[in-house]
Amino acid sequence: MLKIILDFDDVLGECNEFSLKFLNREYGTEYKLGDIVKYGLHGNLLDERLKYFNDPEFIRNIPLMDGAVEFVNKLCDLGEVVIATSVQMQCAGARFEAIVSNFPMIKPGNILVGARKDMLIGEIMLDDNLDNLEGAAVKYPVLFQKPWNASNSGILSVNNYESFIELVKLVRDKDQAKQMEPKKTVALIGPMGSGKREAAEKLVESGYFECVKTYSTKNDPAYKYLTAAEFFQRRDAGSRGRWRMYPTT
Repeated sequence: MLKIILDFDDVLGECNEFSLKFLNREYGTEYKLGDIVKYGLHGNLLDERLKYFNDPEFIRNIPLMDGAVEFVNKLCDLGEVVIATSVQMQCAGARFEAIVSNFPMIKPGNILVGARKDMLIGEIMLDDNLDNLEGAAVKYPVLFQKPWNASNSGILSVNNYESFIELVKLVRDKDQAKQMEPKKTVALIGPMGSGKREAAEKLVESGYFECVKTYSTKNDPAYKYLTAAEFFQRRDAGSRGRWRMYPTT
């Protein structure tokens, strides 16, 4: 199943926008989201917004972006959705509770709260932080466009939920088409004692190969056993496979 990884901050929740409301109210400023032009410190009063992210109550009450619940619902129809989010340690419980409350369609085990996004593995991931995308082991990292990542290029990016859903559908269809491709056969050829069996066992252990068993009247786990009558019936009917007849005793 397609694994879809979603960030929370500024992908599902209006984190920075919410912090600016508190900042403007407290200091009488008029900052807007477009004023946050980079990650990290700006060297002005705008940096004071970061203090709110240390408050569990602030984290718990961050409003969702318009259409976030419907967005996640649609993604759940396309694959397995994982929400991966990073907050201060004292806010981890509040963030987890908020996600469980707002997104009941997500299994609690699929809510990951932690900073190590480089440990994530999946097919496609949506995040507003390029560093997170470059560190995670995903086939298709996708940047959610925001003012602070406007200068980033050379990566798949979307600016709304609808575009990401269409991208997920393309990835799903591509993977399904790949799974329907005919399997290829690898033949290990060499003289007796050259290590063919050992090599085959290693390939099978990798999980990407399986040994082809021959049909046989020999009652042995190494073969697909058939009675003599079944053997001749299948062979004469043109069934595909490798056929080996052993004398019955």
